[in-house]
Amino acid sequence: MSKVKINITFVIILAISIFAYSELMAQEKSDTNSSTKSKTESKIDVPYKKIEPMKPKGLKKYQFKPSKENQTSKKNKSELKEEKKKESIIHGGVIDLKTIDKNNDGKVYQDMMDWNVISDKPGKCPLCGMKLKEVTLETAKKNLIENGFKVKE
Repeated sequence: MSKVKINITFVIILAISIFAYSELMAQEKSDTNSSTKSKTESKIDVPYKKIEPMKPKGLKKYQFKPSKENQTSKKNKSELKEEKKKESIIHGGVIDLKTIDKNNDGKVYQDMMDWNVISDKPGKCPLCGMKLKEVTLETAKKNLIENGFKVKE
């Protein structure tokens, strides 16, 4: 009796599988026919249409017009860049601590993580955000040399 149940179950599963497979194949065949038809129709029935690039509209209203104050010469722009470099507290190359100490009090503010960040005023490091620590010029020089930076004598 159990062999008969197994055989009947097997036959039912086989029949369902065959039915599902035949439905799947029929659906796939209809999909390929319709996609082939649409591809050929699009090539034959639809004429070639040239696509032109979009032209911006209304930009004249919003175009930037610099004021006379913003119209600086190239020489002035280069001078401004040099001034910004001088004002920057991030130093590279040979570091001149005496030039950094503008008020000549013998002290500067130095970052304890980024040693080349040195200022004459208290503040925060622009690289890591740490508060600058007040140190003497000798201590700043020692910190720079220990960490591989060149210092002007």
